[in-house]
Amino acid sequence: MMTIVKKAALAASLSLAIGGSLLGGATEALAEATVLGMPKRTCVTINCQATSFSGRIGAFGANANSSVIQFALDPGWCARFDVSAGFADLETIVVGPGGNVFRDDDGGLGNNPLVVISSANLTQGVHTVVIQHWAGTAVSGGYTLKAAQYDAANPNCAGPVTPLSATKSLNVSRTPSVVTTPNNGPQAD
Repeated sequence: MMTIVKKAALAASLSLAIGGSLLGGATEALAEATVLGMPKRTCVTINCQATSFSGRIGAFGANANSSVIQFALDPGWCARFDVSAGFADLETIVVGPGGNVFRDDDGGLGNNPLVVISSANLTQGVHTVVIQHWAGTAVSGGYTLKAAQYDAANPNCAGPVTPLSATKSLNVSRTPSVVTTPNNGPQAD
């Protein structure tokens, strides 16, 4: 079961974590966004029992939008964010509460992004997941995100992404399409 909590000061902490460059002035929209608790799994097949989310990235003319989801993660486990989309080449950026930024463009199947955060790099607290076109291009279409935490020795924790410097400039769309909601709960193996 997924726990849902609220986090009032998220906009300020997200903006500070990455030097204000991630979502610019749009961080205010995240201040009252829903934060989802991440399921913890011990199964060993890839993406086993991950919660599946359906999301949509929209564009308004030449203006690109991002999809934003927030998760409360616990230390001692890895976190896996596996995105699939057939309409465009997307990227996933995960910003942790301590300022660590994790980004991937094509680490998943085909041109799909896959962000795995190792248990060593995972800090407790709210992590913001941003899904968008890899070059910030205005595209529209749906995607699926499979997300879960796994025990550290699990095969789902293989190939973790190295965190970027919190001051590194990121190419992230300026207008988030907040909040993506879960599909039908955890998926069976």
